[in-house]
Amino acid sequence: SFSLIADESKEVAPEKLVKIIGKVSRYAGVNGMIGGQMIDIESEKKQVSFEVLKYIHTNKTGKLIKLPVEIGAILCDATEKEYQALSRYSELIGLAFQIKDDILDIEGDFEKIGKPVGSDLELQKTTYPSIFGIEKSKLILEETILEAKKSLEVFSSEKVEVFIKLAEYIGNRES
Repeated sequence: SFSLIADESKEVAPEKLVKIIGKVSRYAGVNGMIGGQMIDIESEKKQVSFEVLKYIHTNKTGKLIKLPVEIGAILCDATEKEYQALSRYSELIGLAFQIKDDILDIEGDFEKIGKPVGSDLELQKTTYPSIFGIEKSKLILEETILEAKKSLEVFSSEKVEVFIKLAEYIGNRES
């Protein structure tokens, strides 16, 4: 990824490129996506705390979604207020994506989700439904989507229309 960034970013200002490379290295490494995935695998067949589950979701999925949003904000010269709003939005939709994934593992359709329904249960993975139950997990999902959309209030509505639609899609997706 670093060589791709370096090779394909000839038109990007060097100071922006340094910020982007720093983000990629932090978000992909042991304190990001790789670390979240590692803890997720190590947590199989164990009941883990809600704090550990949040760590897994924030890093494994959350940073995968957060990274491109923050890179876009850097490239578009977002103000600090705009950057923080987009960063918060992306954290929340990353969390929402994972909560929905946990729900789909119980209520989903194999043909749509592409994995056996109940695989989290079979692997004895801690999920939002295993901690809070399915109905409370759905409520948390709704609240997370709403908070994500609210985090964008610093922008005019036409600037963030696609982000609002993405948040709604994540909450309503079937796969």
